[in-house]
Amino acid sequence: EDAAGTLWIGTYDTGLFMYRGGRFTRFTVREGLPTNGAFRIIEDDQARFWISSNAGIYRVARSEFDAVASGRSRAVTAVLYGREDGMANAECNGLGQPSGIRAQDGRLWFPTQRGVAVIDPAVLTHNTTPPPVTLLDLSIGGFPRAERDRIEVRSGSTEFQARYAALTFVRPEQARFKYRMEGLDADWVDAGTDRTARYAHLPFGTFQFHVIAANRDGVWNEDGASVTIVVVPPFYRTTWFAGLVFVVAALSTFGAYRWRVGALERRQALQEAFARQLIDSQETDRRRIAAELHDGVSQTLVVMKNWARFGEQALSDESPAKKKLGDIADAASHALGEVRDVVHDLVPYHLERQGLVESIREAATRVGDAAGIAIDCRLDAVDGRLSPQSALRLFRVVQEGLNNIVKHSGASAAWLELTHDSAHVRLTIRDNGKGFEPDAVTPIVAGDGFGLMGMTERTRMMGGDLTIESAPGRGTTIRIVVPLGG
Repeated sequence: EDAAGTLWIGTYDTGLFMYRGGRFTRFTVREGLPTNGAFRIIEDDQARFWISSNAGIYRVARSEFDAVASGRSRAVTAVLYGREDGMANAECNGLGQPSGIRAQDGRLWFPTQRGVAVIDPAVLTHNTTPPPVTLLDLSIGGFPRAERDRIEVRSGSTEFQARYAALTFVRPEQARFKYRMEGLDADWVDAGTDRTARYAHLPFGTFQFHVIAANRDGVWNEDGASVTIVVVPPFYRTTWFAGLVFVVAALSTFGAYRWRVGALERRQALQEAFARQLIDSQETDRRRIAAELHDGVSQTLVVMKNWARFGEQALSDESPAKKKLGDIADAASHALGEVRDVVHDLVPYHLERQGLVESIREAATRVGDAAGIAIDCRLDAVDGRLSPQSALRLFRVVQEGLNNIVKHSGASAAWLELTHDSAHVRLTIRDNGKGFEPDAVTPIVAGDGFGLMGMTERTRMMGGDLTIESAPGRGTTIRIVVPLGG
């Protein structure tokens, strides 16, 4: 039992036990003891324990045991005394009791295999000089290196080994060491009395090997000795090369993306050019057909009608041919009216005379009357706000929208609204028909000319946007926005 009331129990070869507060704490060589034997435990006036064993007599401060027991430290500093310190034999006798005593003068008496060893703790010197530390041998990949400040490795094996020593004249074999590879080790490695550090592999990077030492009395040289080790990666493992690869990959990806976008843009441009060419060709064909009908068929019908009327007037009322000629004249007049309506649709000459608004209203009225559909028109005065070419294109869009209502919607009513603000002209064509799924319809509807594609392309040619809202059973709404002056 020590002065603080703690019970200490020594064993032959299983360590030293401390019993305090109903709890046992065990100390062995793992906790810093030089041996697991503890034959006799004597406390001196400086709260130091003197413990005999088969390896000699070792000294440990009680405070160091307390630090390990409380978790503040991992190992104690034990000072071992043996033959080199004057003992005739280091093997103490622990079979009899007492196996050591403290005399009234403070000296400690321990029996050994060759007499009694006497220690006077009061006059025993304490080495307070921290030992200088030196690096003896360094090798990387099995090859010795002469550098001591900085070692640079560029290729090959990176196995590292260092031999070191502490310069002390007092029992140098009991000097203790700790080392750490800064940048690799999270904490110090307690090497004990071992004088060699080994690392099987060092990764790429910069590291500092640092070793410190303590003399037999536990006085540490915290500065120690160190060497910087730089493991240089091959060029293909460097940051700049990885960055270069990243840049090249990014540029390649961007180039492929731009090439793909460019190809799609070129394809779209070709499609748009082809669509414009078709639309222009359609307008050209319409004008040509209208001209042929006007100059050819219409003139022929006029001549036929005039001849029939002339013949009808020349005959007497009793002549049976008079009625036939009258029927021919009436048929020619009717055909002439139909030809004029066709020409009217093919080339809206009235667009220049009446303006866009009245032309749209007239077309809606004519289509509604012919198809039996009520078409409500709400048209703002937008004449002159679009170029003649855009006005014609917008009129064609209206024609195509009305034709789609008649041919495909099955609607009983439709609404046509034309408005404008300071920057845009807005056209809305709406019906209460059967509707459809816009995503499931191809741009070209068979049998209706250019269909939705024609409307979309004409809107794009005006610099505008076209949107379609429709669903089965909910009718269809087409909204077109065109910039003013387009």
